[in-house]
Amino acid sequence: MKFVSFFIFIALFLSALFAQTRSPWEMNLGEGIVSFGYMSPDHGAVEEYNFATIPDPDDPDWVAAPDPDIIGYCQVPSTLCNNIECRYGADFTYFRTFVDIPSNVVITEFTIATSDPLNFDECLGVDDGMRVSVFNSTYPGGIVVPESYVYLGGTGTANLKDLVVSGEENTVIVTHVDDCCQHSILSRVEVVLNGEIVPVPLNIDIDIKPGSYPNSINCDNEKGVIAVAVLTSSSFDATTIDHTTAVFQTATETHTDKKTGDARRHEEDVDGDGDIDLVFHFRYADTDLNCYSQTGALVAMTYDGYIVKGTDTVRMVP
Repeated sequence: MKFVSFFIFIALFLSALFAQTRSPWEMNLGEGIVSFGYMSPDHGAVEEYNFATIPDPDDPDWVAAPDPDIIGYCQVPSTLCNNIECRYGADFTYFRTFVDIPSNVVITEFTIATSDPLNFDECLGVDDGMRVSVFNSTYPGGIVVPESYVYLGGTGTANLKDLVVSGEENTVIVTHVDDCCQHSILSRVEVVLNGEIVPVPLNIDIDIKPGSYPNSINCDNEKGVIAVAVLTSSSFDATTIDHTTAVFQTATETHTDKKTGDARRHEEDVDGDGDIDLVFHFRYADTDLNCYSQTGALVAMTYDGYIVKGTDTVRMVP
C-alpha cells in the first residue's frame, strides 16, 4: 500500500512539475517610429504606451526573438537615431509567449521578471522601458498589468497570478519602448510559475491513438484508456525519454508494475518506418480533456534533462 501512495505522490508531482510549459519568445517590430507631438516627461513614461498598438495574433510579422528563452534584444544604433528627437517619439517592439497552465495547477505565483542591470557595453538591462499585458478567455482583449512597468535602467517583477487562467493557454505580451537614440535594449525576461521558471520545451511528434484518424475519444467513457505514441524522427529519438516523467493532459502512465508501482515502458515501431517509438497509455478519467477539447499534449523529460512536448488533434465524441 505504501508504494501505491508513493506512486500517486510522484504522479501528482510530475504532473505539476512538467505540465506547465510555454512557447519560445517571439517578436514583432510593430508600427515603426511614432511621433508624440510633444516631449515625453521621462524615459519609458506610462503615457508613451498610448501610442502603442499590439499586433494581431495572426500578424505575419511575428518572428523568433533573438533569444527564444529570455528575449535577448539589442539594437545599436536604434532606429530613432537621426529620425526623431529624444522623447518626442518612440519605436515599440512587441514580444510574446504562450503559457500553457493545466487545469490541475493551483496558481500561487505567476511572475514576469526582469533582473539584468543596465550595461550599454554588454547590451544588458531595459532601455528605455517595458510593460506586460495578458490575453486569455477572461481578458480576450488583453489587460495591462499595472505593476509591470519598468523604466530606463530599472528591474522589476510583476505578479500576474490573479490575471492568468488555468486550463488554457495564456498569451503574455511584453511591449518594449525605445524613446531615445542610441540604444534599444531588452535583454532578459523570465516567466516564473509557483517559484519555477516555466521551461521552453523541445517540440516532438506524437500520435494520439496510433493508427487511427481522426483521433476519436469517447468523452463519456470514464474507463477509457488513450494510447499516445512519441514518434522517433530524424531529429529526435523517442527512446531517450524517461517514460516515468510523461504527463498527458494531467494524466500519467496507467500501465504500472503491480509490485513496484513503476510505470511500464512500451517500445515499438508504431508507424512502420523502421525505428523504435515510445507508447504510453493514459486513463481518460485522469486527464483534463472534455467534450470540447480539440487537441491533446504530452510533456516529458529526456534522460539527459531536456523537457519535450508534443501536440496532436483529438475528436471528442459522446
